[in-house]
Amino acid sequence: MVVGIVASLIRRRIAVFLRLCGWVPLLMLAAGFLIAIPVTTDLLRAVHLQTHGATVPGQVTSLTHSHHSCGKHRRSTCDDYVVAYQFALGDHQIQGRQTVSHDFYATVHERDVIPVRYATDDPFINEVEVGATRNNALASGLFLLVWFSILGVWSVRALIAATRMVYLREHGTQRNARVTDHTDSKVKVNGVRYWKMTWRDETGLGGESWPQSRENLPEVGAAIIVYVDPEMRMPPCWSGDSGLSARDQGVIS
Repeated sequence: MVVGIVASLIRRRIAVFLRLCGWVPLLMLAAGFLIAIPVTTDLLRAVHLQTHGATVPGQVTSLTHSHHSCGKHRRSTCDDYVVAYQFALGDHQIQGRQTVSHDFYATVHERDVIPVRYATDDPFINEVEVGATRNNALASGLFLLVWFSILGVWSVRALIAATRMVYLREHGTQRNARVTDHTDSKVKVNGVRYWKMTWRDETGLGGESWPQSRENLPEVGAAIIVYVDPEMRMPPCWSGDSGLSARDQGVIS
């Protein structure tokens, strides 16, 4: 019986968590783990070059300058500079290819003899712009660290809010309130701007809803149901945020 009660409580919290757009940071966290795979590979390559690196002469075989769309909404154009090269180890010719900076690209020409750094335990790990593999891996790793930190905070905040709302729905005092305004939350999900609804209850206590699309919010002036902590230890919540069905968004008819 106790297990069933705990499972039911967890399910309710998860339901409200997902309702509060908790699924967004979870999906973005999953995407971050996919991005982390090539970043981890680059970090391992950088470690190999740092701990087992050696330098040999190589020759530039081709230079490629191309463009790709980048920036917000992919409306900008970014440049790609690629150097292809080869170097000899014993009787073997090793082919390499590296995306380099514009400054490095401008200093080399086809058939130039340039130094190539390679890992002695795996010659197919190599670079011509020394340190670029390490720098790129560190920059990508820092980006992912910030990415995971922001999404982690978002997820924890949504989980705390879901726990509070479930608690207030089950143990709080129900009050009537009236919507006073809709305010821009500065949040967009899938290109849809999210809004907050503010209200004031029958005692004069005010509060606001969790951000969501404006069409899901009751109109200004509408009478709604809110839940309040009798001991005032936590903020009140709108019943529509706390897990009511889509047909009953906490609006008093």
